Amino acid sequence: MLPSVCHPRVRFPLIPLLTAACLAAGSHALAQTPGASAEPSAAIPTPTIPAPQPTALPAPDAQSVAELDAALAKLAGADDAARKSALAELADADPSSIPAIAARLASLRKTADRDGMSKLLERARKKSRTASDDEDPGPVRKRSKDQASDDKETASQPASACNHDLSDGSPSDWLSAVLSAAERDKPGYKDLVAVLALERACVCISTTASARELVNVYTYFGDLFRPDVQRQLERMGERSLPALIEAKYHDSRMVRSWAERRLDQLGKVIPSEAVRTNDNQVLADVLRAFGRAREVEAVRVIVTYANSDRAQVREAAREALGLIGEPARWQLKEAFENLTGRKPESSWDWKRTAIELFASYDRARLAEVYRTADDGFAHHKAGKLDDAIAAFDRVLARAPTFERRAEMVPAYLEKARALRDEDRVSARAALRRAELLDPAGPHAKAVQSEQALLDAEELATRGVVDIALLQRAVELDPDNARARVALQHAEQGVEIRQATWRRYAVAVAIGVIALAAMLFVVLAPRRRKNAPAAPPPPPPPPPSSRRGADARPASSQEPSADAPPRADAVAPPEADQAPVSLDTPQGFPPPSK
Repeated sequence: MLPSVCHPRVRFPLIPLLTAACLAAGSHALAQTPGASAEPSAAIPTPTIPAPQPTALPAPDAQSVAELDAALAKLAGADDAARKSALAELADADPSSIPAIAARLASLRKTADRDGMSKLLERARKKSRTASDDEDPGPVRKRSKDQASDDKETASQPASACNHDLSDGSPSDWLSAVLSAAERDKPGYKDLVAVLALERACVCISTTASARELVNVYTYFGDLFRPDVQRQLERMGERSLPALIEAKYHDSRMVRSWAERRLDQLGKVIPSEAVRTNDNQVLADVLRAFGRAREVEAVRVIVTYANSDRAQVREAAREALGLIGEPARWQLKEAFENLTGRKPESSWDWKRTAIELFASYDRARLAEVYRTADDGFAHHKAGKLDDAIAAFDRVLARAPTFERRAEMVPAYLEKARALRDEDRVSARAALRRAELLDPAGPHAKAVQSEQALLDAEELATRGVVDIALLQRAVELDPDNARARVALQHAEQGVEIRQATWRRYAVAVAIGVIALAAMLFVVLAPRRRKNAPAAPPPPPPPPPSSRRGADARPASSQEPSADAPPRADAVAPPEADQAPVSLDTPQGFPPPSK
């Protein structure tokens, strides 16, 4: 009996303490008992502290530098069409252009005409303010001394304000104002246009590295471009947070105070506020920024994300803890004790404490995942394909980068083969998942073979036989019996169709020839009947006036030489026959003179 426990004043405070102690002792006993949690812990790999990602940019390639210089030259030129083309090219810049942009800004830091840029910028800003006042004066508000010029020149712009043009087209945009002023012959004009254009190109890229280059513009040129840099950072939105957090710990006091003011204006000074974002990439970069700054106050916040279900965030948090190192030792020990209920060994340094903490996180998070995976493998081995697929789906939904995901490929492949006759859409989805799980594994060619076979069968349902797809399916997986049979049937069908077409072609040719012969027979007599008739023969000459014994009847006289030959004419006269005069016809006297 425990009197202290039964005392009415201490009964309730002591019961939770005793319960917690029992749970801690039980968990410690389970941890020390062999085989109590051997299955999940044996399968879970030992975690490591990720290596920090480098922040230094690689050297720019010559082609990127040449393209950037050409675009900036066209932008500062007098040709309107070339200037619009340069704006579009710079607006389409991608993260691969950041090294060239950083190199050009570093070069302008050394060679730019600061006095010329300041004078040109002041005149352009006066013109833009005058035009803005003429259109819409707006209310006059009092501003603080520190932010008077900033509020006058900056305005909150959405992150998507850059649509194929670097400038938003408003009169308050510095680049638009400078280009509209058209003082191309003034010193510093090209440098000013280049700096303003590169700032906006960084906004269009919208990554942590591009935000760092925007901060570098303020670091290089000071208050000359501070209002414009602030405007561009506001256009980037949350993507600028990691760069501002890093700038908060800059070597320059001016940059540190400026970055802290910007974070205060955004409401992101405290680490717990800075991590409030729905963008996984921004959150990961924010955690890394705290790690690079070795911000001890952010360790507790970072530790909470070291067990995140999002792999990208989890890796970034563990990387940040590795960057902070020894200053995070006590917070790591405290987190380990709160999680496991036992104190870490006194001989553990911060690395051992972090690894043990990460291992405890993984066991707590992945124990159920590994048990579900083991159940899925057992179901697949027992032939329960549907149960295995359901278990694997739950595992992948919880841990997409599961270490044993390659072992799931055969189950998804069998599922696809079972569904290809009933539901081709589900079969294709299963093949796609199997391909993503292990793109270069031993079953990759079999998966690709099934995909080619599905494509060929789907085309066959539309009346299209693609022998090339079937041949590819057989080449990828010679053991694919269904693909081989389909290929044989397709080839036989092609041969039968080719023979049928040949017979059809011969029959058509015979028909054409017969038709041509019939037309010839029918049309040939018509041509003979329709031929032009021969001219009629001339009338016979009148009978001769002489009457004698040698007179012949008119019908028996020889035809005239001028008359055309008749069809029933006899042979020509003999050679010794006297010629007939062509001037005077026979039987007629010659004309009198």
